[in-house]
Order: sequence, then structure tokens, then C-alpha cells
Amino acid sequence: NNEQDTTNPWSVLLEFDAIALCAAAIGTLFLASHRSVSLDELLKRNKDLEEISQMQTSTVLIAPITGSVSLILFYYFFDIVSFIMAIMTSVMATFGMVFVYYPLFQFCFPKLDAKEIRLPCMGMMPALAVVIYPFTLVLVAYWFVTGHWFLNNLLGITMSVISVCFVRLPSVRVATWLLGGLFFYDIFWVFYSARFFGDNVMEAVATRPANNPMVSIATSLNVSSSYFVPQLQLPMKIISGRVSGRCLEISRNF
Repeated sequence: NNEQDTTNPWSVLLEFDAIALCAAAIGTLFLASHRSVSLDELLKRNKDLEEISQMQTSTVLIAPITGSVSLILFYYFFDIVSFIMAIMTSVMATFGMVFVYYPLFQFCFPKLDAKEIRLPCMGMMPALAVVIYPFTLVLVAYWFVTGHWFLNNLLGITMSVISVCFVRLPSVRVATWLLGGLFFYDIFWVFYSARFFGDNVMEAVATRPANNPMVSIATSLNVSSSYFVPQLQLPMKIISGRVSGRCLEISRNF
């Protein structure tokens, strides 16, 4: 008698990779929810800050269009667009990590949180935030140097939390329109883009590593670029300019 394969197909869910992926997703959602509540409280305390605008139906309907345009620009002008995106990622991550992981530092250094320091062009800021900024700057610089997968994921989680905090959906109808549009956006670019462009555009953009902008800058300045990893995997390849601007404003006042 032939031996039958008794391997449980569900055993893959108990592998470390699957558990780590689920834990990261749940942790990101929990952190995003917690920071969203804190952001609402911040806006109530600081009347000078602009209220977070909610996405309307008209904005939601053009989201797949703007995403498609961004994808096409990436596909045909990858080096230029990825250079800009890497710089935007570094700036957004530096300020964003202050906002996202502030409670963790607050728990570790409660005395610093009670003090405030006046900085030029920044005004009064918590002393803790002044300490966190150099730390996040070092993390982003180390990401440029090594391209380490952990830092890449950390930056990706940071920007995911920021997107959840600053992109507000006022109703289930608007959320349905958004998810429906993105559903057909994914279907087209993953399964049908090859018929029009001769290649799977989504796969080509998602899997192609970006040139490290620090290497290009160092080369133009006649400085050795051997300290930097030549290519980077960008944690996110579409960043809203409005979300970036609001992140910088909030992180300065948090």
C-alpha cells in the first residue's frame, strides 16, 4: 500500500513566519488605533492645529486613478521617482517615528516628558521629543547604510500607522467605494496590465529595488559611497503629500 501524506495543510499557520506576520499586522492595527485616539485628543487641546480632513466620495473615486498614474510613473521613470520617494520616506519616517512611538519613550523616560525646551524655529517642545529626534535620525541613517530588513519593516509600520491616523473615512459608504475602487485597481494592474504594457506593471514595480540616493549624492560630491548599501527596498512606494505635511506639523506639536 502506498503511504498517504498525512501532513496537516493547516500546519503552515503554526510556522514562525506566519505567526510573526499575523502578530505584526495585529500590532500595527492596535498601534494605529491607539495613536488615532491620541491624535484626536491633541487636536482638541490645540485649537490652532488644522482639523484632519475626511475623505469624501469624490476624493475616494479618484484614488485608483492617482494610484495608477503613480504606478505608471514608477514603471517608466523608476530611477527618478524612486530617488524622490526614498528622500520622502526618510523625512516622513524621521518625523513619523516620533509621533508613532512617542508613548513607548514616554513610558521609559517619564521625567523628560514633563520638561519643555524652546528651540529656534520650532517653539516650545517636550524635552523627550528633542531626545527622540536624533534617535530616529540615526535609525533612518542606518537604514540608508545597511538597508536592513528590520528597519525596512519598522519604517513600513510607521508609515502605515500614519496613513491610518491621517486618512479618515466618514462613513461605510465612502469606505465601500474606496475598497471597491482599490479592488479593481489591484485586479487590473496585477492580472491585466501585461496585455497593455507587455509586462506585469505591479510586479515589476513592487519587486524592483531602488537605487540608494545617498550613493548618488556621495558620487556627485566625489565622496566614497562604499559606506552605503547600493540598493534599497522601499517600505512604501506611494506616499500622500498631504499626509506627509500633516505628519510634520503634528510631530512638531506632539
